[in-house]
Amino acid sequence: MGGAAKLEGRPLSTYLVPGLVVAAVTLLILAVLVHQVLSRGADAQAERTMGRAASLVSAALSADLRNKVDRLGFLAAEPGLAAWVARGMNADDRQAEVARLATWLPGVLEVRLLPADWDTLDPVDGNARAPLGYAGLDMLRRVVAAGKPVPAEIHQADIGKPYVALAVPLWQGEKAVGALMAAYPVAGLADLLRTFEPLPGVIRLRQVAGDGKYTLAEVGDARELNGGLRSEHVGGSIWTLEVGTNRQLAFGLELLSFLGFVALGMLPLALIFWLQLSTLARALRHDLEGIAEQAQAFAEGRPAGPLHPRLQLTARLQQRLGKLLRASRTAAPVAAPTTPAAKPVEIPAEVFRAYDIRGDAASRLSDEFASRLGAALAAEVRKSGGNKAVVGRDVRLSGPRLSRALIDGLTRGGCEVIDLGITPTPLVYFGRQALRADLAVVVTASHNPADDNGFKIALGDRVLAGKALAELRTVMAGPLSAAEHAGHCSERTIQDDYCARVVSDVQLIRPFKVVVDAGNGAAGAAAVAMLQALGCEVVELFCEPDGNFPNHHPDPSQPDNLAALKLEVQAQEADLGLAFDGDGDRLGVVDSAGELIWPDRLLMLLARDLLIRLPGSDILYDVKCSRHLGRFVLAQGGRPIMNASGHARMRARMQETGAPLGGEFSGHFFIAERWYGFDDALYAAARVLEVLSVDDRSTAEQFAELPASPATPEYHLLLAEGESERLMASLAETANFDDAELVRVDGLRVEFADGWGLVRPSNTTPSLAFRFEADNDAALARIQDRVRDWLVRAAPGRTPPF
Repeated sequence: MGGAAKLEGRPLSTYLVPGLVVAAVTLLILAVLVHQVLSRGADAQAERTMGRAASLVSAALSADLRNKVDRLGFLAAEPGLAAWVARGMNADDRQAEVARLATWLPGVLEVRLLPADWDTLDPVDGNARAPLGYAGLDMLRRVVAAGKPVPAEIHQADIGKPYVALAVPLWQGEKAVGALMAAYPVAGLADLLRTFEPLPGVIRLRQVAGDGKYTLAEVGDARELNGGLRSEHVGGSIWTLEVGTNRQLAFGLELLSFLGFVALGMLPLALIFWLQLSTLARALRHDLEGIAEQAQAFAEGRPAGPLHPRLQLTARLQQRLGKLLRASRTAAPVAAPTTPAAKPVEIPAEVFRAYDIRGDAASRLSDEFASRLGAALAAEVRKSGGNKAVVGRDVRLSGPRLSRALIDGLTRGGCEVIDLGITPTPLVYFGRQALRADLAVVVTASHNPADDNGFKIALGDRVLAGKALAELRTVMAGPLSAAEHAGHCSERTIQDDYCARVVSDVQLIRPFKVVVDAGNGAAGAAAVAMLQALGCEVVELFCEPDGNFPNHHPDPSQPDNLAALKLEVQAQEADLGLAFDGDGDRLGVVDSAGELIWPDRLLMLLARDLLIRLPGSDILYDVKCSRHLGRFVLAQGGRPIMNASGHARMRARMQETGAPLGGEFSGHFFIAERWYGFDDALYAAARVLEVLSVDDRSTAEQFAELPASPATPEYHLLLAEGESERLMASLAETANFDDAELVRVDGLRVEFADGWGLVRPSNTTPSLAFRFEADNDAALARIQDRVRDWLVRAAPGRTPPF
């Protein structure tokens, strides 16, 4: 097998060059012919491309503005903020507050808290990164007058400091007392447009105000435009998109189509190549078989015959192979390559809250995150010997994407998944029971801002929380193997089954007229169907599902969110108003006089009814509830048990104690008597109606019998991620109340002789939560002052939210 002076065989070029020459000539002829056929349709195709691009740009801009306005609205609804602005802030307090708010608005240039009396404001603030100006004062006037956000505008373009201006009203009761305004850089708009390049034309984003036009951003090539420009409005702004098609670039689109037709014309040429390649393949097969024969001869130690290669390429291969075979007899064995370990996947820790997963859907909850979560949960289900899961979601815009990815991970992990679609959380829990599933997952962020999302998880009767969620994160970050047999997904609804189950359990002695405010969340259809099945006349308020939550945020624990419900109850002369949060597991109630009934008083009503049948029972309530509740339960013959806040903690304690009833001040109710014990706002509403229906008096008269004292809603001090735990620890160290008892069930509840104040870290957002109750207004103000001073000493520079 030694080398020869001259290689045998033919070069590859003798097989391929003739065919290539024929192909090149044929292709050139086809190019000329096809271009003539297609040139007439190129402009129309470019127009369609630009039209689609304009629609995508408009939708993206509108969504970006809507998300920014939603986030502003969430911050503007903080308890006490409007009242603080209305009564006036000093300069230092205002500066500290806007700096805090700015941390919740990524990319913001300037934040302003402005009172409604705009005549007293100075528009000339030239040192600001985004000067207010007279346009800003006019926006303030309009947003206060309208009582709702006004369209986005560009301000200060005339002085060379253009910015995007947004504003939402600050409401105190039923009056707009000012505005929360934010300024964003114009550069972000250009960046958004550039994501759609390259384009066969030009897209200009322009602001139209009166007779003037201002170009905000432009992408594409405006040379040799084919005709004029057409316009498209951008929702949520006073902007328009101007779109034009470029004739020169349109030829590129002709070329794409031309190449498709050329491919068809190449079929005859393919036959020529096939014949030549067949000849080449036969020659190559002959040579490789000869090489294999000679290699075998070498291995067996016998002489090898001549090869007589047909190709020069294989002749060179023959020479090199001979050298390698001879060298292999003395070479040391080569170790098999090792496969490097898979790089761990980064799973953000901050989205794993105390009893669920929750965070910004766009930046923290990717499709990969949801898919890995599904795969990890499937592995947990397999460990317990099960394989069946139910999945539901609320109405958030990111819900379909995250739900699909979650289900993909579950099925790859071997789970048989039942997709319940848009469904309130309690109906998903009910579905796990009714369909005998091993796992229930709800894609929801409950009452968080619209651009957040998350996952509530129940494995059997156990809600995953705390340590279990931390362990789940570890599993997600490691290697995840698919099941031997993948599962599949089916779809069904559970609403009719749920309503039938409620009607079989709850009976109303008399009918009611009920107003239902679902806050455009997931509970509207199910709540209306259930109440109508119980015989109620239902007035629907914001029951249409809309993930933008256009009317108010779906959080019934905040009184401002119940303003429309109160008015509607009075206008309709209804017996009761029922409000549900975004995923339907929290309840708010307004009586026939339009008065808000706090959840701890609803728990009194339910406890009194239950203790008639089950005297001596444990009644659970969380640390935020009224001190009247414990006394009331004792008086009714029950045993009150104070517990830490959080639906997972309450549900676990219900199972531990065997308590038939529990509730939280946030509006979660847990009823194990005649029901399943999970938090279910819809069923709780049915039970409240059942108790009220026994008495002929108005609901306002019935609730008036329940004890109450001056109290506050829950206030929140928003903080950076992880800061709430540090500040809570500092408060615990500096707590010095000689005249009060410190209750450490959850955070610190400072119990005075005539009232109490509470501070605790929130389980759902990075914040501290506060609440107060006292025997009279003077005591309430004194206790708030004591807690305020305590907070200021522990956290200098922080502005108390009360």
